[in-house]
Amino acid sequence: MNTRDRKDIHRIFVLDTNVLMHDPAAIFRFEEHDIYIPMIVLEELDAGKTGLSESARNVRQVSRFLDELMHAATKRQIETVARSIEGAETRTRQMARKLKEVEEVSDSKAKRLFNVETDGNDAP
Repeated sequence: MNTRDRKDIHRIFVLDTNVLMHDPAAIFRFEEHDIYIPMIVLEELDAGKTGLSESARNVRQVSRFLDELMHAATKRQIETVARSIEGAETRTRQMARKLKEVEEVSDSKAKRLFNVETDGNDAP
């Protein structure tokens, strides 16, 4: 893959609490890529707003940035993002089921390969 192809790749970056506490403008640093901020991060940021420390000030700034972004967004944009998240969750569940199926097949093949007899109970 050459450099030009890498620029065309659309990625999703998950931002954690520490990133936002140390760089409130991080939400704007991903240009054409999407960012995802888990709910637990929002809760942790909310808890970190109080105080006079630099990280508390940064958290308050992140909160203002997010408020501005939400106020500027249209209802349609918000609904589109919500549908996208729901679709990603569905795809994740489907991939997890497939992975479990692959693991079960792999376990079965490994047992046959190593002539391991089972009594139907796979507990260690």
